[in-house]
Amino acid sequence: MTRRVLLIAGLLALLIQPAFAEKGDTFMGVGGHFAGKNFEFDKSSGASFVAGHHIHNDWALLLETLFLDDFDISNPLTDDDVDVRQVAVMLRWYPVSSDRARAYLSAGLGYLDIHVSDDGTANHGKLSRSDACARGNMGIDWPLNDTLSLEVELAGTAGIDDLSLVSFHDWNMKLIYTF
Repeated sequence: MTRRVLLIAGLLALLIQPAFAEKGDTFMGVGGHFAGKNFEFDKSSGASFVAGHHIHNDWALLLETLFLDDFDISNPLTDDDVDVRQVAVMLRWYPVSSDRARAYLSAGLGYLDIHVSDDGTANHGKLSRSDACARGNMGIDWPLNDTLSLEVELAGTAGIDDLSLVSFHDWNMKLIYTF
């Protein structure tokens, strides 16, 4: 199910692009993540994909996916490491902009799926949970040229309902292509 949701989200992002391509406000990018819980450093690394569109100079709507493997989240499923998959729709605000950089804040809701990394070692069988989540980001976007920029951000995710005990933060670095 999670792979289907991520595939549909990726295809939707690619389909949105031609509709807005003439304005030069659509962007896509990939990034590397380093995640932790309670601001401990030795946790998990992962990757992400982001696609969005600037609906105004100071606002953007975006779709963000996140993949973390072997995350030592330790709660609420098991003491074993878990894999995290997330898709979130977010609204981004750029309160401070200059020619050199733009600071931003983002917030949104999404879908969070976590499951035990090595199901064969779990004594309880396959352990997994999926539910809604809230996500927030703050970061800086540095333009490298007219079409490429580098984003560096700190983000946080909090599970809702079945995953209310799951929360983590991640540091991200993304290369963004604007067309």
